[in-house]
Amino acid sequence: MPHAVKVAFFALAVAGFGALAASCGNGNAQYRIVNAIANTSLLDPNGLALYMNGSSVWTNVAFAQTEPSSAGKYQNISGGTDTLDVYKEASAGQGGDQIISSGLDLSGNTQTTVVLIGNESTKPAAQKFTDNNTTQPTSGNAEFRIINASPVTQNVNGVDVYILPSGTTPSTPNAPKINSSALTFSINNSSFIPYTNVGLPASNSLNVYVTAHGQTGIYANPFPLAVSGLTGGTSIRTIVITDTSPGTAPPLLQVLTDVN
Repeated sequence: MPHAVKVAFFALAVAGFGALAASCGNGNAQYRIVNAIANTSLLDPNGLALYMNGSSVWTNVAFAQTEPSSAGKYQNISGGTDTLDVYKEASAGQGGDQIISSGLDLSGNTQTTVVLIGNESTKPAAQKFTDNNTTQPTSGNAEFRIINASPVTQNVNGVDVYILPSGTTPSTPNAPKINSSALTFSINNSSFIPYTNVGLPASNSLNVYVTAHGQTGIYANPFPLAVSGLTGGTSIRTIVITDTSPGTAPPLLQVLTDVN
C-alpha cells in the first residue's frame, strides 16, 4: 500500500474511533436521584438502598429525599448506559428485595434528574429528565420545570400549575397557568412542563399553586409552595409533584435547586 494511502487510511480509522467513542457516551455525566415513592416507609421503614453499576451510592434514602442532598449538587459518573438498582434497605447487597432495575442512558457532559416513582399498587420505576442548567433565564425572570410524579393526580384527570406573585391566586381573574393541557401522571412516561420563564416581582419570591385540572381550588400541599431568594436571569428550579406519604391526597410539592 502506498505511503499516502496508508496515512489517509490511518486518519480515517482514528476519526472513526473518535466518533465511536463519542457515541458511547465518552466523558463524565452528572446525575441526582429524587425518591418520590410515597409509600417508601411501607416498603421498608429504613428507606431504600441505591446502587449504580453494582456499587452502593446511597443508603437509607427516605421518601422526598434527594441525593446528593446539597442544593444544586450532582453525582459524577462515566457517560453511557448505566444501571440503577434500588433495593429495600434491609435486603440491600444480599440479592434480596429489589424494587427497581433500570438502564439509564446518562450522556457525557450532561446533568440528569432521575425520579423514582410509583406506589403500592403501581410497580415503582425510574424516570430520567435531562436538566438544562447552561441556558440562563431571560433578564428579570426565573425558570421553572414541573414534573408530575404523583399517581393520585390521576383521580382528577391531571393538574394545572400556577406560578404567581404574592397577592395573586388561581382564582384571581385572568391568572395565568403555565401548562396548556392537563399535567398527567404515567408510570412509564410522566408528563412534565419544560423549563419556562416566569417574571419575578420586586420581592424575588413566587408562589407555586397546583389545582385539579380545569379548577381553581388548591389541590396540592403546601398551600402554596413559596419559592424565595430567586435571582432574575439566573435562578432555575425544578418542582416535583409527589403523593403525600403513604400515598394519599393531596399531593405534595418538592422544590429542587438547579441553579441559584
